[in-house]
Amino acid sequence: MILQDPKMITMMDPIIFWATRDYSFVIECKNRTTNDKFSRDNAEQLLHSENWYNGSFISGPDVFCIAFHKSNVLFNNVHVNHNCYSVNDKMLEKFKSKILNFVNALSIKNPSDWTNTEIASLM
Repeated sequence: MILQDPKMITMMDPIIFWATRDYSFVIECKNRTTNDKFSRDNAEQLLHSENWYNGSFISGPDVFCIAFHKSNVLFNNVHVNHNCYSVNDKMLEKFKSKILNFVNALSIKNPSDWTNTEIASLM
């Protein structure tokens, strides 16, 4: 399930709420940031998005916050929850490469021919 808060659609950086059977993700794309470090404003916005999600849907230990930001280094005055993660440019490129390799590996057989074990081995 992928959701987006209608009040947040007009904001400059997209916010996506993604839920699977076991986990939920609050994802923020800080693509317009000008800081070389993750700022207090970025951390507060991520926290507000998480609070909105928790108040509207599911809350608990299986909700993770992810910020796509050009740096995963925090300013000295920034503190984030234990469930918050930042994906910097280098990690985003690595993630994209891994996804592409996974999709290419899957494309060698018909989707219905794969077993769960085989798919898991590709991950």
